[in-house]
Amino acid sequence: MLMMGSGALLLQEAITWRLLLASVAILGGIAPAVMNRRAKVP
Repeated sequence: MLMMGSGALLLQEAITWRLLLASVAILGGIAPAVMNRRAKVP
């Protein structure tokens, strides 16, 4: 049971990190595009 608990915890942590990195990557890709659009449009 202890191994199952730690395994689930590691899995949850891995998923959390993936979501965090994915959101950061998406924001990192969207932010510059929005800034460029605002800069180009008068």
